[in-house]
Parts: sequence; C-alpha cells; structure tokens
Amino acid sequence: MPRAKPLVAISSFTTQPVFPTALLDDSTLRSIHEMNETFLCLVAERTIECPKEPPFGLRASLASHLGLLDAEAVKTIAACPYTLFDMAFDDIGPWRRGALAFPASPALSDAVRAFARMVAFFVWHLTRGDLLTAALALGMSPSTHRAWRALPLSAVDSGANWAAPRLAARWGYHRFFWNGLLAHSLQSPPPPAPGTHLLGLQLLAADGLRPFKKQKELPV
Repeated sequence: MPRAKPLVAISSFTTQPVFPTALLDDSTLRSIHEMNETFLCLVAERTIECPKEPPFGLRASLASHLGLLDAEAVKTIAACPYTLFDMAFDDIGPWRRGALAFPASPALSDAVRAFARMVAFFVWHLTRGDLLTAALALGMSPSTHRAWRALPLSAVDSGANWAAPRLAARWGYHRFFWNGLLAHSLQSPPPPAPGTHLLGLQLLAADGLRPFKKQKELPV
C-alpha cells in the first residue's frame, strides 16, 4: 500500500510546497494560538453584550455557538497556524507613512484596545523576519511587509489605536471555513481540524494573489 502524502499548500509567494508548522517556530505558533484564543474570547464577550449584532464581522449564529463552548474547545479552535483575525493589515497607507498619531477610540472597550496593542507589537516583531513567515501567519502581502519593516517601534502603539476599530474575524464571510472550525467542537474531546486548516492556507494564498491580479487588470 503506497504511503500517504502529507497535506501541503502552495503559497502565493513561492513555487515550493509550504509546511506551516515547520516554517513557524514553536514560540511564534504559541503566540498565534494565544492571540487567537484571546480573540475568540472577545467574540464571545461581544456576543453576550450585543447578541443580535454580528461581532467583528462574524455571523451572529456562529458567534453564539462559540459563546457556548468550554475553554478546552476554544483552545482547540484557536490552534491554527495563522491568525483568525485581521486588523486591516492590507490597508498599507497608514503603516507606510511610518509616523502615526491616532488617538484611542473611546467607543472601544479596554480589552479590545489591549488586544490590538498586543497584536500590533507582535506583527512589528514578526515582520523583522522574512516575508514567508509573515505571509503564512498573517496573510501579509509583500508591500504590507515592506511597510511594516519601515515602521519605527515608536509608531506601533498609536498604530494599534488606528487598527483597533478595524479588528475583524478573518474570512468572517466564509461559511465553510468557520463552520469547519466550529463543527469539530461539537465532539468531545474536540479533535484537530487539518482539513479546515488547509482551507485557511488556501484562502491566505488567494488573498496574497489579489494584489497581483489587480495589477494585471489595470489599463496600460
């Protein structure tokens, strides 16, 4: 019987197969899992506060399901090799300017502001490294990566103030991705979701290709 081949995904920034758990070191993965778990808890808290409003762009029905899960199930869902949230990283204009001075939004909770600040400093640190790591973990395009590399540390805190109101569930519109993640939580104990993780890698690759597609569509 032939040996089964491992699941791989093709990154939009390389022609070689990508193994995310091999390319991301244990410390980076732990940070991603911790941030994902914190974000999922923010979703659950927002759902309790405003049950009829979709929290962070995630459908209300999915958010309600998430709010019913125990800590172990949330931890399993959070264990993805990429972030389950986005903070408008593709809007590179403010990051490219390198000197941000945005005040904190009074409408945001302290928990959301603290989370945005933690994420911004993590992103700044991660982008000191190579593009492939940032692409796999955050879905960063080359232009966004360059903008973050040029961002001084002193601008990161105020940049988080700008990004915090834009915090959203990554692919919150994608029914199959989030349904796939949450479906595994119905089992006890919840197993890992490698198929859904692979779908996420494919979506990251598609997101990375969009800037190049738009360039080709521009009139000459």
